[in-house]
Amino acid sequence: MKYHVVSDTNVLVSALLSKRSESATVIVMEKVFAGEIIPVFCKEILEEYSSVLLRKKFGFDVVTVHLFLHEFNRRGIIVDMEQADIILPDMKDKPFYAVALACENDEGYLITGNLKHLPTRPFIVSPARFLEILQNAD
Repeated sequence: MKYHVVSDTNVLVSALLSKRSESATVIVMEKVFAGEIIPVFCKEILEEYSSVLLRKKFGFDVVTVHLFLHEFNRRGIIVDMEQADIILPDMKDKPFYAVALACENDEGYLITGNLKHLPTRPFIVSPARFLEILQNAD
């Protein structure tokens, strides 16, 4: 079974910054690029990925970021955001929540390192918890 995953920007940043190949965020991204999980996003999410990953403070190479996002986009599914009448501590998280709602019934998950910024829902999980779900599905 392939899972649909909405990755919060912090998951991508963490994966790219990590020096540990066994990091949960690195493993999640490896599974995306191996075609084991399908990334799902909307136009707004792609724009946030690009603007955040290109911030000077991270020091990521521009070509590497563009290649990463191109491949991520190529392997993923772009959807329109669902309407989500919700107020979140950080309203920039709303597109991620809304897209996750759109794929919740298709074994979809929102993976984030900021669980406290989102409501407690079974489809909103940390990278480590998502890997547990995958392992238990085998």
